[in-house]
Amino acid sequence: MKNKMKSFTLIEVLVVIALLAILMSLLLPALGKARLKAKIAQCVNNEKQISTAVYMYSGDNEFYIPAHYTASDRRISFDDYLGMGYDGREISLNEAKAFKTSEAYKLYECPTDESHVTTSNHNRSYGGIQGNIGGNAAAKRGPIGEGSGLSKKFTQINYASDTIMFSEFHTAKNVLGGKSYGVFRVMDLQSSTTSGALTWSHGDFKFNHIFVDGSVRAISQVATYSGSGLDPWNDSSTINTMWDSMR
Repeated sequence: MKNKMKSFTLIEVLVVIALLAILMSLLLPALGKARLKAKIAQCVNNEKQISTAVYMYSGDNEFYIPAHYTASDRRISFDDYLGMGYDGREISLNEAKAFKTSEAYKLYECPTDESHVTTSNHNRSYGGIQGNIGGNAAAKRGPIGEGSGLSKKFTQINYASDTIMFSEFHTAKNVLGGKSYGVFRVMDLQSSTTSGALTWSHGDFKFNHIFVDGSVRAISQVATYSGSGLDPWNDSSTINTMWDSMR
């Protein structure tokens, strides 16, 4: 005698489909969060490698932090300086002087940064914190001068574990080897957030920051102003914040 297989009724099939749909709706958000966490972890790893390269460069250059130099015929950004033997590349001085790098380098790309998806430029998700080296501007208190080629020495910064020297700035204008956002002011971050040009792709208005002591930490914009008495979204001054290398 042959066994007859029981066929499913239409209602049973619909119930199974409905259950599968419910399971997928529960799993997809969790998978999306896991993917984001993995991308953020890769971003942290990128910055740790950049931090190591910065210290290697500094050890060969009298403890100076990589600078940012701009002239009519050349632009040498912090990643150019690191590319000359410190970050795994061996670019020449002539390549470093170019207005942008000819080849992509994933070390400088945060996986959450999608600002370059419609451009052919090579992405750079990170930048140094701009300062008025030798001056005392309230809005420019980072360790790297804009275009002057000047920067502070590690030994000149008092609060190494609480002072940011490099951070993230996700914009299509931030190009590997380029001038724009190789260094930036916190007021650039504030205005770009207000205009919608800057997306905080890590969520909760957080980015990963490289501190002067070499550590990498994810801290919210509000937390970087903690104890300063200043508004992190409206005050251009960064005095006594984590963006202040002149304390």
